[in-house]
Amino acid sequence: MVGGNVTAAVMRAAKGKNMDGVAVPGEPVKVMELVGWLDYSAGEKGHQAYSAPVEDSPHVFVSDYDEEYAAMTENGLSLVIGGKSYEVRLIDDPMGLHRHIETYLKYVGGA
Repeated sequence: MVGGNVTAAVMRAAKGKNMDGVAVPGEPVKVMELVGWLDYSAGEKGHQAYSAPVEDSPHVFVSDYDEEYAAMTENGLSLVIGGKSYEVRLIDDPMGLHRHIETYLKYVGGA
């Protein structure tokens, strides 16, 4: 078990329509919570070998494996941790072992 010292609210961008019927982003909706560890990883050379979403992700959130969360692939996901919002850049189940999940994040604002 990974455990953790922070709780992250997993937020999904809600979709609505304006008066013309055009899809517009709505207020994010909380879909679940995860407990894990938030770490600042910018400057670590080891992450530069990955794809572009990881290269611009200075934070990583490590949590226990959750099948529902691991299956989330859509754009518009964010984590809110301690009042701060982070854009989800990549959800990774390292080597497909289903032991823990590494979520690469980009800070976007908040307290």
